[in-house]
Amino acid sequence: MIRVSTGIEGLDEMVNGGIPAGHTVLVMGPAGSGKTTFALQFIWNGLVKDEACMFISLEEEEPKIVKTASRYGWDFQRYVDKGTLSLLKLDALDISATMARLKSELPKIIDSTGVSRVVIDPFTVLEMLYETDHERRVHTFELCDIISKTGATTLVSSELGKDGRSSWFGLMEYVVDGVILLRNTPITGSEDRMVFTILVTKMRWSNHAKEIKPYDITDKGIIIHSKSAVF
Repeated sequence: MIRVSTGIEGLDEMVNGGIPAGHTVLVMGPAGSGKTTFALQFIWNGLVKDEACMFISLEEEEPKIVKTASRYGWDFQRYVDKGTLSLLKLDALDISATMARLKSELPKIIDSTGVSRVVIDPFTVLEMLYETDHERRVHTFELCDIISKTGATTLVSSELGKDGRSSWFGLMEYVVDGVILLRNTPITGSEDRMVFTILVTKMRWSNHAKEIKPYDITDKGIIIHSKSAVF
């Protein structure tokens, strides 16, 4: 099985050497848990390996994405100019046009440019724009199926629902191949101290760590302490 390195220290070890190529993986967590940083780091790891990558944003414009990446020392603009990084900002307010564009253009772009890594950040915005669970389910399944058929390894991000353990609408977990949960966890015996934690809850066709591990968001990106335990 071909595996794709995430570029996130400690994570490849948790997923048996990397994400299986072609998988679509959900990264979910509360605000401030590093979901976008996680996605940018995944893309950066592909760029430095001369892979063509695509970052699809439903919130931030291209200059903001480039600026955010630069804070970690990741020169996205260099790869945009080189032609190996496509930054795509979609209009989340026009759901019909946005979904139509994704379904029709994404496979063509991936095929024509040889894109091997894709990020959609945040997917929650797309889910929120549907009025019914039925519409949300139908369009989400269809889009994820289209992405899967391209063969690209894909990360999609989601906010957590009220239970703090599932995605906003509790749907994405059943659509994707893998699920990674980011959380702010209270330290045992302390009422005012928290630690960032990560748990791989699903990874089809692959063994993965079942333990919760702590991580930090540093000036060089996310570092997972895969040898440490959470207390």
